[in-house]
Parts: sequence; C-alpha cells; structure tokens
Amino acid sequence: MMKRSTIEWIDYITHYIRYNVFTNAKQLTTNLIVMKYNPTFEWFNCARISKSVETDNDIFVNTKEGWENMLGWEIREQEKQEMIRSCVPLLYPLYDPRQRKIEWSLLSTYPLRAFLMDEKPILHHVSAIDKVLQNNKYSSIVSYLKNGWHRSMFKQYLSTFSFYYESSPEMIEYYLKILTISFGANLKIPEEKGDCKIPESCTLKEETVYKNIHELVTTFHTFFRHYLNVLTEMEPRMKEIGYLKETNTYDGLEMLDKLERNEPLVERE
Repeated sequence: MMKRSTIEWIDYITHYIRYNVFTNAKQLTTNLIVMKYNPTFEWFNCARISKSVETDNDIFVNTKEGWENMLGWEIREQEKQEMIRSCVPLLYPLYDPRQRKIEWSLLSTYPLRAFLMDEKPILHHVSAIDKVLQNNKYSSIVSYLKNGWHRSMFKQYLSTFSFYYESSPEMIEYYLKILTISFGANLKIPEEKGDCKIPESCTLKEETVYKNIHELVTTFHTFFRHYLNVLTEMEPRMKEIGYLKETNTYDGLEMLDKLERNEPLVERE
C-alpha cells in the first residue's frame, strides 16, 4: 500500500498542474525551463521542482551529499525551519528486498541556496540543446535555411510521437508553440507569443498534456543533433549540384524527405 505522504505528494502535484501551470504564463515558462535543464528527471519531479523555484539557480536541486560531491567541498545546513522551507521532495522508486517489490518513496533535495558554505560557487546554466549547438554546426548551416524552416522541423519532430496522430489541429499548433517557446532563443528564431492555456477543444487531462510536453522538451536535443548531422553531410553536395547557387538557401527538410523517398535531389534536364 502506498504511503500517505506519497499520496499527498501526488495530489499536490496533480493540483498544481491542473490549476497553475496552464493558467499562468510565468509558471508554464518555469516548467519548460526546468524540463530543458533537467532532461533526465521524470515529468512529475520536474513539476515539483518548478513549484518551488524562487531564483534562477533553483531549477537545480540535489541532496546535501550530492551537492558536496559536485562542488568538492563541505556545506552546512541552515536552521531547521529554513531547511524545511527549502526542501523539495522528489518521488523515486525504492526496492524493498524483504517484500520483493518496488515502492515509491520521497527523497529530500534542496536548491543550493539552502546551505551555508565558505565558498560561493557559480552555477553554469548549460542545457542539453546548448551542448548540441556548441559544436558550431548550427551557425554554419542556419544561413542556408529558408524563413520558417523551424516550423517544418518542429512538425517533423512532433510526428515522431504517437500522440501527434491523435491530436487535433489546435493541439498540434499548441505543441508547436510550446517548442518555439522552449527553444526559440537557442535557435535564434522569432519569439512565440500568445495564450498559455490549453485549447478548449482538447479532451485530454492537464496531466496528460504536461507529460506530452515533458517528452517533447526533454528529448528534442537528441533529434536536433541528428538533424544537424544530416544537414552538415548534405551541405557540400548541395553546393556541388548547384542547389545553393542562386538563392544561397535550401530547405533541409525537403531534402531529407526526398532522400527518404529515394527521389533525386534535383530535376534532370
């Protein structure tokens, strides 16, 4: 039987997602940032971290021992009431060898500001997509892409998920907007503005939409790494066959589609 504290934790996160995340643009943005910088965290733990964010560095949490291992020096706890206030309990599976089953338990984690220390560290905010873009492949390719290329790319990415084929046109547009909000600054594409609310036509529960968004945001960097690799390999060939000759632009996704269909990249005269 699940512990009462665990049940209360689940109810707390469910209420937060249903009544706060999709009704407040700032809350939604905070959740997207937490997802982007913590791609290995489960959706429910991302929601719990987001609920407690007060400063930019609060998107990162750890146990006292975890922080010490990361920093390389000892840190001290503050007064008990402050530690209780700063605590961000996360849900994790724990195997019980006596009963031979997995139970869900709560792990106490904290933002770094919860501790006292002699040295003040500087946390570097580097997301998974930032690491993909650090190899400069994107900066060398982006000038060749046509205006609006990102929308086609995001839609291709969406089509790799099963929920895409069950989504209404309004929900597809919503997911596209979420991707643009999440990665627009990284990819230097036009900023997305608009309502953060889920379309009224959506029949899914807020938790399901949240899980779908979490999946989109936390795995995008792997898709985009492959996307860049393919475009990088295609670039010399595009120049060789003269596709870049007149406009110095090409639609990378169009080329990818042709390659998958074994169609010629240029029409023969």
